[in-house]
Amino acid sequence: MKVKPFIWLLVLLQSRAMLAQEYNLGARAQALGGSGVARAGDPEGQFMNPAVLTQVPGKAVTLSYSRPFGIKEITLSSVSASATFGKLSFGGAVVHLGQAQFNDHTYLLTFALKPALPTAPGKTAKHFSLGIQSALRHVRVSSYEAQRVWQVHAGLVAPMSQHLAWGAAFGNFIDSGRERLPRSITLGLSYRPSPKFTGQIDLYKQSGFAQEIRGGAELILFESLVLRFGLGTNPDRFTVGLAFALKPVMLHFTTFSHFDLGWTQQYAATLKQGGVDRAKE
Repeated sequence: MKVKPFIWLLVLLQSRAMLAQEYNLGARAQALGGSGVARAGDPEGQFMNPAVLTQVPGKAVTLSYSRPFGIKEITLSSVSASATFGKLSFGGAVVHLGQAQFNDHTYLLTFALKPALPTAPGKTAKHFSLGIQSALRHVRVSSYEAQRVWQVHAGLVAPMSQHLAWGAAFGNFIDSGRERLPRSITLGLSYRPSPKFTGQIDLYKQSGFAQEIRGGAELILFESLVLRFGLGTNPDRFTVGLAFALKPVMLHFTTFSHFDLGWTQQYAATLKQGGVDRAKE
């Protein structure tokens, strides 16, 4: 067996580690250094924060595929979808990590609401977003007992000004595991001075692990071409991505590095139908 697959399996064969492991999901977020708790552009945003689904207009679905760290024996794929009706948004996703000796499935169901903040009479109402997510995760490893756990995640997004928003996500604050799994909290800012540029930064902390700083920028070069890049710590990594808008489809390509395990390429396609960009409100 090659070294990289061996290291990956060594981690996964510990039952607690299997269920605590978080994977690099979301082509946009990963291209931006792993950040995305305050802003999203497609249904994969629910992987970062359930509340950002209110920013995804109309109906949308995203298909994603990658081979983590270039390991051909392992595939990571997902299907995520969302629908927004007024101030209510609904979403769901299925994530699969597979290899000859193990299979890891996660099923997500997400609900988000966009109520208005209290304002003085005659002033334009400002909105914030609240989201909650139910996750069922099932991990089966050859020759080991299958593990299953139900988790609940939550998040919120609130505007600070016309161009600045902050978000927070709380991971695994409820779980049904026999052992208490690590909880996580992510705090982030998104700065969007114009429709063509977005900068964002997140601070992520999972119990028992060092805090991570994740940040990146998204630049619309042309109407159909988007450039994304970012940096992350613990582990240190550099990320870059491109998105091609071929309405109603957007194609995403992301690549990011890991100091020990190498590079990962991620591919995704998003199909959108109807709606306006709620993130501009």
